[in-house]
Amino acid sequence: MDHHGAGAVARHDPQPPPAADAVRQAPSIVSSSASSSQQYGSTREFIELPLSPVDGYPSSKVPEKTLSSVIAGQHAPLLAWEDVAYSVKIKDKEQSSMRTLLHGISGEVYPGEVIGLLGPSGAGKTTLLNILAGRIEGGMLSGRVSFRGRKRVPGVFKRRVAYVEQEDMMFPMLTVEETIMFAAKLRLADRNYTQLQKVERVASIMHQLRLSHVKGSKIGDALSRGVSGGERKRVSIGVGLVTDPDMIVLDEPTSGLDSNSAEMVVELVRDITRSRGIASIMTVHQPNANMLTCFDRVLLLSQGRLVFFGSVAEALEYFETKGFPCPMRQNPADFFIDMMSLNNRSPQDLEASRRRIEHLAQSFSGSSKLTTKMSLSYGGLYEQRPYALQGPTPAASRGGVAGMAAAASASTTVGLRQDAPFNWGTPEADDAEPPERASWLFELRTLAQRDAITTLRHYTFLSAVGLNTVSVLLLLGLLFYQLGREVESIQNRIGLFFALTLNSTYGVMSHYLYVYYKAKDIMLSERGSGSYRMTTFYLAKVAVYLPFAVLSSWIYFVGIYFMAGLQPVATKVFVSLSLFTVLIVVTLAVTLMVGSFVSTYDLASVIAALTVTTWVIFGGHLANAGELLPVISWMQFISPAFYVYEGMVRTEFTGLELHCKANNGLCVARGDDVIKLYKLDQFTVGQCALIGVCMAVGYNALAYLSLRWKAKPKYLWI
Repeated sequence: MDHHGAGAVARHDPQPPPAADAVRQAPSIVSSSASSSQQYGSTREFIELPLSPVDGYPSSKVPEKTLSSVIAGQHAPLLAWEDVAYSVKIKDKEQSSMRTLLHGISGEVYPGEVIGLLGPSGAGKTTLLNILAGRIEGGMLSGRVSFRGRKRVPGVFKRRVAYVEQEDMMFPMLTVEETIMFAAKLRLADRNYTQLQKVERVASIMHQLRLSHVKGSKIGDALSRGVSGGERKRVSIGVGLVTDPDMIVLDEPTSGLDSNSAEMVVELVRDITRSRGIASIMTVHQPNANMLTCFDRVLLLSQGRLVFFGSVAEALEYFETKGFPCPMRQNPADFFIDMMSLNNRSPQDLEASRRRIEHLAQSFSGSSKLTTKMSLSYGGLYEQRPYALQGPTPAASRGGVAGMAAAASASTTVGLRQDAPFNWGTPEADDAEPPERASWLFELRTLAQRDAITTLRHYTFLSAVGLNTVSVLLLLGLLFYQLGREVESIQNRIGLFFALTLNSTYGVMSHYLYVYYKAKDIMLSERGSGSYRMTTFYLAKVAVYLPFAVLSSWIYFVGIYFMAGLQPVATKVFVSLSLFTVLIVVTLAVTLMVGSFVSTYDLASVIAALTVTTWVIFGGHLANAGELLPVISWMQFISPAFYVYEGMVRTEFTGLELHCKANNGLCVARGDDVIKLYKLDQFTVGQCALIGVCMAVGYNALAYLSLRWKAKPKYLWI
């Protein structure tokens, strides 16, 4: 019909079902003899080989999707949802009430199908998408969602569905190839996939997503130059595709992209969906007419209500039957959003737009269970065209919802395969167990390798650590240069140890808290997909951060020790350095604990500064350790700085002989007397070291427990 204009999607006869002719076939694989004779260390060596359009890496342990398996499983949708409703609690002054964001939404998606969620801002698109992806938190959720015809098992579902967030959470220091390769290493079990198979899969994904030409470019961020926004979004999609998921869910994949890049992303998702025989659901804010042609069906939402679910051509005809024809040469997506948006120009326009939305939602709700089943689906489920694409039938000629319902009934009676009733029961055995994951040691080694690379390439962080090391070495080394053995050096020696404890705690917390928060944000994103264990993530962070913190601190400690002329006895140097190292370990553990427990960096930085200040105040230098008020004296015993400070002072002053001047009436000539004078004889050096080690273990345990508790997904499942 020409009155829809050039911008409208033209109606056409349905093409053969994509699942019947485009589901991926197993490509030929390099023979075992060739594989054994040629090894590939990276995709740079493999990328020049001829690539299959899709990745297929058969293994005796890993079954792959085939045409027969996809068709055989299409007696039910891949994902189906029925009467999904969602409400959140809102507080208005002193009262609280429930606000409903979604009202009884139903639908389904089949393998090889691309679904687009459209609607104005605040329509509930992202909320519905997160519910379907199993990523919704808080509120009250009702309804039913099934995966492969069965109730979803969270551990299985999150590893078989790829979720691409609106914000691309990736390490900016890694290259495109490294980002996807690390995802493959972490998400593909090392017992089932060889290194060659992982390299081949990464190469094929980059080839499909048109990223081969930028495989060596860094991801980049706002502070460092990297790949373009469209390429970064395609990398995020590639990370999700390494596990060969059954479905991919994308939240605003075109957000922030120019028209050409956005169109390319949607087209690539469509092509991958059909070639791999998977399903795709995405939210798109304002797609152009070309993007609409990539959607097999669109789900139109407004004010949390389902306005329409079907093909674009069906939607245009449906709106026309309701008295809202699409103007000539207008983008159908813009037309849909205009029809579903509230008009706030005047009270009259607002009320009219509300009535229009209510009318469209109510009209569709009466026939939604039929129209959703009449939409384009795959695998030969429907032998006749959907009602909107067929000629008028006697039932449809009556018009209205009743006419469409009658036409739908006739269509489903003739063409729909009559299958068994839909089963919402318990999952089958093959869906009850999640896919096998990488071994614990391999996972730890891979995460530590990734953290080491990102840390070494974090030039701002390395510059800050290096500048702090050099500046502290020069300032304290020159300030306390060659203290000598006079009585006046007592104050300088005590002040030097205080300055060392102060700088080590502030320096470690300020440097490592920021980089930990950046890594934790990425971990929270990867955690939702079950990429790795929390133990390996935390231990990898400690294994990488601790050597950097200790080595940089050793440099200025050893330099200052000898520049100040402290006792050059090997045992004393070793004991002092060991105590100082214990303080570094404890400080790093507390830094990770604060970073794990507190949600925002701004608040965490304040708490960290307050913690270090408390340590310093009760560290035994500013106030005599034995003369504190009983009500606050206990605070010095929870300060690791106190034990390290006391241990280093005792180590230095034990056996130290000082020179008194002839005219000095009061002279403390023995270092042991100095220790007693400052009341720093409450614990032995060994006890101080042991208490510090126990604190390091305890704070690390608290840090891990805090991370596990705060980072554990609290998603709602139905």
